[in-house]
Amino acid sequence: MTSYLVNARTSSRKSNRIVPGLVMALLLPGCAAVDIYNMQGMEGTVVDKATGEPIEGVMVIEVWEAGGGFEGHTVDYLPLQEAVTDRNGRYEFPARGTKHVEEGFLTADSPRLIFFRPGYIFKSESNRYHPDRRFEFNRRSDWHRKTV
Repeated sequence: MTSYLVNARTSSRKSNRIVPGLVMALLLPGCAAVDIYNMQGMEGTVVDKATGEPIEGVMVIEVWEAGGGFEGHTVDYLPLQEAVTDRNGRYEFPARGTKHVEEGFLTADSPRLIFFRPGYIFKSESNRYHPDRRFEFNRRSDWHRKTV
């Protein structure tokens, strides 16, 4: 059996570096992302790509996705909201207000909007990805007040 002697001065210096490192490793994950968000309302218009005319009766679904884990994969979805376009192609989602995301954090491209109506090819639009967006408290779709 082999035994090793450890220099007391060297050993204490290493532990002085390890302990703060362990404390930071335990505390930082809680600071890594905001888990409370103010999800603002949004509105928009849907038109026919060929004619530019508004489309009535398009189902629009608002999807807020929570990511988490080391890879940032989807861990949860907030309850979906849906709206149907009126005769002017307009839709609206009310503000959700301040919400706590119980698992993970809102993904940087949330919310995703899904548009579909029989006779048309469905369309999905998300926010442009920006790595710091998940740290933003006030969140709204990039598609707010835009025409799709």
